Amino acid sequence: MRAAAEQRAVEADQRRRASLGHGVKVPEGMTYAEAVLSAELDAQSYRPRRTSLVEDLLSNDGIVFHPVQHVADES
Repeated sequence: MRAAAEQRAVEADQRRRASLGHGVKVPEGMTYAEAVLSAELDAQSYRPRRTSLVEDLLSNDGIVFHPVQHVADES
């Protein structure tokens, strides 16, 4: 029973270690700080977006036409 419990503990520890993060891999020619900064920026879900109607009105930059549908070029 003791051997079986030890085996279960070892397997549980191996599963836990496999689920841990692996850190930041540093490419050749980069410092660790540059690699961490690059990894953090890559993890961001930033996607440029259109400005809203309210943002357009408040910016006072003129009129911006936002088409309801995008028509693909027929060329």
